[in-house]
Amino acid sequence: MTTEQSYLTVTALTKYIARKSSADPHLTKLRVRGELSNSTVHSSGHIYCTLKDQGAQIRAVMFARQAQHVQFRLEEGMQVLIEGSVQVFERMGQYQLYIERIEPDGIGQRQ
Repeated sequence: MTTEQSYLTVTALTKYIARKSSADPHLTKLRVRGELSNSTVHSSGHIYCTLKDQGAQIRAVMFARQAQHVQFRLEEGMQVLIEGSVQVFERMGQYQLYIERIEPDGIGQRQ
């Protein structure tokens, strides 16, 4: 029989997962290729979008400080290359991609 003390709170579990993911080098410095979907620019300058491929999708955010350096228009269905990290948005208990750099797929290789 389990005791009440052996149960984690939702907050404790989410904080634990956030700490683990932020310490994993495979999740803190990564490159991802995918298709942009549902891209919106908030009045704060933050960019919110979904990155997807045939098998999965992940929510993503690019904060205004990085977004001001984007030199092209983000378009629905555009293939992009992203550098960033995966982090847990603790309040919602969701993981998402934090974008540090974004470019259209193919442009970087041609230049």
